[in-house]
Amino acid sequence: MIKKNLILLSLILTMSANTTPIFANSINEKLSNNTVYFDEISIANKTLDTLKKQQNKQLKEIESKQVEVDTLFYNKSSAEKNKKETKKRAEKATEDYNKTLNKLENAKESFTNNQNIILHLKNKITQNPTEDTIKEISTLKFKQIKQAKIVTDLESSVNTQAVVTKLTTEQTKKNEYKIDNLQKEYESKSTELSDSFENTAEIKQEINNINITVQDSQKKALELKKNSFDLDEESRKEKEEKYRLPTDEELKLIIAENERRKAEEAEAARLATEEAARIEAEKKAQEEALKKAIGQSIADAALSKIGAPYVWGAQGPNTFDCSGLVWWACKQAGIYFDRTTAAGLSQMGTQISYSQLQPGDIITMNTLGYTSHVVIYIGNSQVVHAPQTGDVVKITSITPTKWNIVNCVRLY
Repeated sequence: MIKKNLILLSLILTMSANTTPIFANSINEKLSNNTVYFDEISIANKTLDTLKKQQNKQLKEIESKQVEVDTLFYNKSSAEKNKKETKKRAEKATEDYNKTLNKLENAKESFTNNQNIILHLKNKITQNPTEDTIKEISTLKFKQIKQAKIVTDLESSVNTQAVVTKLTTEQTKKNEYKIDNLQKEYESKSTELSDSFENTAEIKQEINNINITVQDSQKKALELKKNSFDLDEESRKEKEEKYRLPTDEELKLIIAENERRKAEEAEAARLATEEAARIEAEKKAQEEALKKAIGQSIADAALSKIGAPYVWGAQGPNTFDCSGLVWWACKQAGIYFDRTTAAGLSQMGTQISYSQLQPGDIITMNTLGYTSHVVIYIGNSQVVHAPQTGDVVKITSITPTKWNIVNCVRLY
């Protein structure tokens, strides 16, 4: 139904644009002023709708900003309260720290005094030992042990209270910094809210002005309409023709044309999708073919050195060790990397499974208790490699279950 109405509207607008009714000059003159007033009303109503939308949007923004301002005020109040509480804790912690520090100094002084008395009594015993003096020394030593524990406990308490004092002082500074930031943000948001109220007031005044304009134009249009002449029959028919709805036949043609155009667009989209998929498939196939060609080049280069002697550390062109053969064969295929060992090769390239092997891939093996040998796969469960001193580059069949394989790697 919506689709049909849209088509009707489109056709009506088209017919209106292509049809120019001929009104009598006298009638046009009588209606010209009336048309101007109605145009003014139409424009004013559109402007009014726009302003009302702006006003609604502004009111929503005001509501949102009011929530932000209220939240900031609450957060600021909470932070100030927290600051006061933290400050009290800091002052209490400092007071406790100073008291404990005084106790510690007194305890240390008492401990030192007892120690001096004990030394004096010991000297006295040396000169004239008596039972009372010995008992007095024993009592003082016991007292000194208790005082030593008190000193230790007080020192521990002082250290703890020093940390608490430092933390509460730092927290007080953080709270002050937080309050400053909240105050700045609160002032900024309050200013924005005030500006929004002013903007809303301006929009409201503009709406009132336009409403007055609309009312004036409507009044003038109605007055002019009362004094205008009725259109004659011919003009009425011409106007009816101007705004005539399309016939069912015309509507069918319009619908058919729209359906045809949509079908063409859908077909074009389908063909474009298929073409993109084909191009992507070709690209992947080309990339895969290139990889296989490079791998085969590596395998062919290694096979060209069948019979070359094994020499430890050699990298061609006439003698090789296992990793040297891999390095030389890759270089011939345009794959360059620093000369390395079998263990180094096991960490390079892309790790693949044994089932994914294709000519040119390498297999590293544990032959000496670590990754110590590397071979080049040539297909059909066969590899080419430089085995060991006294041997030559040769082809060997490989059985995964019997070979101690570390990993399979693709270097290209």
